[in-house]
Amino acid sequence: MVHIDSRLMSIVWNSVAFSIGASLFYKALEPRPPNRWREVAPPIPSGGYQRC
Repeated sequence: MVHIDSRLMSIVWNSVAFSIGASLFYKALEPRPPNRWREVAPPIPSGGYQRC
């Protein structure tokens, strides 16, 4: 059980580290802050720009 737990923990930590690294890389690549994207993203699907 101890070996399995250690392996699971290592896998989880690796996945977390990879996700953090990916997010940091995306933020570094994108000059625009994610805050503006969050503010602009919601109104689009609500039907502001798209009118059927």
